[in-house]
Amino acid sequence: MRKGVKIIISFLIIVIVAVILLPNIIWEKYFTIGNIREEIEVGKESIISEEIVDKPKGIDKYTIDNLNLREGPSIDYKKILTIPVGEKVLVIGHKDGWDEIIYKDEEGFVSANYLTESEKEAALTLANYLAINRDPEETVETMKVVKDILLVNKTYGLPSDYNPGENPEAVDQLKEMFKAAKVEIGKEMMSVSGFRSYDHQKRIYEKYVKRDGLEKASTYSARPGHSEHQTGLAFDIGGKDSKYWVNDSFANTEEAEWLKDNAHRFGFILRYPKDKSHITGYKYEPWHFRYIGVDHATKIYESGLTLEEYLL
Repeated sequence: MRKGVKIIISFLIIVIVAVILLPNIIWEKYFTIGNIREEIEVGKESIISEEIVDKPKGIDKYTIDNLNLREGPSIDYKKILTIPVGEKVLVIGHKDGWDEIIYKDEEGFVSANYLTESEKEAALTLANYLAINRDPEETVETMKVVKDILLVNKTYGLPSDYNPGENPEAVDQLKEMFKAAKVEIGKEMMSVSGFRSYDHQKRIYEKYVKRDGLEKASTYSARPGHSEHQTGLAFDIGGKDSKYWVNDSFANTEEAEWLKDNAHRFGFILRYPKDKSHITGYKYEPWHFRYIGVDHATKIYESGLTLEEYLL
């Protein structure tokens, strides 16, 4: 009897212990471990998220010249291929003045100086590049007018019989500008070159092409039908000393400095500014000014845009 009671008591104790301990064991096994797994998974997601954030997405840029793609950030590295002007590339890095890019599944480095983030700037550059190879005799039927401004450049031209002479309003404003310069800085200025006919421009252009070749001449002289001087609204300006006329050294004169900062007051813009040749199609000409009216000229002066960027 006593032995049977002991067995029952022992059995009850085991049951009680099991009831007390078993839930904790189950909880730890199935829930705590689950939490650990969940934390691990969350940690993995966090790491993955951080990797995604840190990974560069890249920036679209455009070439403004024919550009060599190289295996490394230096001209000492092997050339992979040449990217044409006006092409879009994906920039994924930068090192020592070179952009690391992807172009048509090819990855390499190009000089950052020949890339722009502006698609418009690239399009204008491409237009100028293509214009060099056009027939010099080619003319246009319709002139390009935007915002009531006549645009003449390597892409848009004038008919051979367009012969307006010098624009009277532009001439009047030019005279007022010269008077102001005399008062404000004590310098006399004059128009060195104004209106040119189609035939006149043709003779000039052919002379320069014969002397310097087509490519070089096209950086400073316009094909016939594509010269701003034919509009009657453009003037080459100089001071009393003729040695500075239509010369790069004019940029260092007091007259050029004053014109650059004051011409807009009279409706004129510096038509071919520095470091914009890939957009305008012509090298820096500190003497060449174009009349477009005070309102437009002021907006261009304040924005730092070229006429192409302002109109197109």
